[in-house]
Amino acid sequence: MKRFIAIVCHLAEQNLAFRGHNSTRHEPNNGNFLGLVELLAEFDPVMSEHVRPAEKKEIADHCMGKTIQNELITLIGDKILEAITERVKQSGYYSVIMDCTPDAAHTEQLSATLHIVTGQINVGAAVSEHFVRFLPVLDITGADLTDVFLTHIEKLGLDISKCRGQAYDNGSNTRSKNSRVRKRVLDINKKSTVHAMRQPQPKPSHCRRCKINSGVSLQLEYQVLMQKVQLPDVGNALLSLIEHATQKGDSETTSAARGLEQEIMSWKFLLTAIIWYNVLHEVNHVSKLLQSSQVGIDVLQRKVENVLKFLKEYSENNLSSAQTDARDIAEESGIPMVFPTTQVRKPKHQFQYETQSTDPSLTVALEEQYKREVFLPLVDSAITGISECFKLMESFYSLFGFIYGSEEMKNATQSHTLKDSCVSMERTLDDVDAEDLLHKVSAAVSALPAKETTGLQILSYIYSNNLVELYPNLTIALRLMLTVPATVASGERSFSRLKLIKTHLRTTMLQEHLSALAQISIEHEITRLLD
Repeated sequence: MKRFIAIVCHLAEQNLAFRGHNSTRHEPNNGNFLGLVELLAEFDPVMSEHVRPAEKKEIADHCMGKTIQNELITLIGDKILEAITERVKQSGYYSVIMDCTPDAAHTEQLSATLHIVTGQINVGAAVSEHFVRFLPVLDITGADLTDVFLTHIEKLGLDISKCRGQAYDNGSNTRSKNSRVRKRVLDINKKSTVHAMRQPQPKPSHCRRCKINSGVSLQLEYQVLMQKVQLPDVGNALLSLIEHATQKGDSETTSAARGLEQEIMSWKFLLTAIIWYNVLHEVNHVSKLLQSSQVGIDVLQRKVENVLKFLKEYSENNLSSAQTDARDIAEESGIPMVFPTTQVRKPKHQFQYETQSTDPSLTVALEEQYKREVFLPLVDSAITGISECFKLMESFYSLFGFIYGSEEMKNATQSHTLKDSCVSMERTLDDVDAEDLLHKVSAAVSALPAKETTGLQILSYIYSNNLVELYPNLTIALRLMLTVPATVASGERSFSRLKLIKTHLRTTMLQEHLSALAQISIEHEITRLLD
């Protein structure tokens, strides 16, 4: 039986189908499960001894049928769920990450992930996220999504009052402040801090006058940025395409290629590509942080603040630096460093005095026009996206900001705001004692090593050195802060597994099998620890 379980876990971890076109042993296309059983039987005497009587029909009950496969999948999924539930109960607090997407059968699947902080004496502390399962929803309204989630939490035996955070994608049915999942969960548990952050993605479409940021031109611009494609090579390829299309008499391709070649081999395209590269290079640091379940909001807020500061400074005086970078590439590529001019329609004048007043926009230099219509809207769109992320952290910072790290603890002690912060936390969460927290934070400022700078590092130091009894309320406060997730990337990653498991060839898969296969695949580390 252990060998069959190992085969099930292996196939599920690799997101492979179990059955093929037939279920006859020693036949082609009989599926991955039977194929692995036959392979093991050739070398393993135990498996061979089990397969031989079944092949000779000496026994009717064996472990190679589809029913046994489905039962094993379900049992392993249940064991993984039990292990996850036990970890969540031991951690004391948890947060929920939810997101929705339709599957290949057009069934709306609600992905539920739990975010917890675990601590072991003499070992340390760690942040972990565990996929619970996919929950089918018939209606994507806030009430239905909330009922589905709460029903499942109750089945798991978890206390909704221990939920200390909510993280949703940008869907209005989950994230809306008024009548959706966010508000309904808050009505049940006032302590469930809401935080929902996606990867900041400044969109070129926000810049309505950036005419080059559309269609194929935008795709080529990103290729120039991310893949270091040389502009002369792109231009030569387009010229070859134009020549080939002209010989074939394909006027449509010729016209499109010629227009694209003129567009990308222009000073405006090159300068805009350089600007986008500088903006996205800074935003990329935050995006990478948001892909990790280990990142805390304390670390993330510092990074977002630095990126926001850079973008604001960049919008004020960094157009000239972008021009300097673009000038070197333009000289190498033979691109004229001039902005394209457009013919301006001259208005008709019926009286002589009308010629004395001219349109101010006609006298503005082309560089200033580019800055006003392209550069500033482009950078402002990035600032707007980052600012929205930063606003989500303000309420969180007002509650936990004084324990973000050793530097924040020191500043709160020196500025005499520590007492107010401790009282505010006790009043809001009622999980800590303000007076004891005040004394422990003051003592920790001088006692903690200088290298322990972030909240997670401080908490890990307390656990690894068996100091939990010395700093009980500080430990609770740090656990509460780190329990709130900083990102919803786990939900997005579960959708990737969903698309690999439930393909258009497996649309009739039962919901319990889908969730069990997803759990085995996503929580493979727990799967390997099961006895």
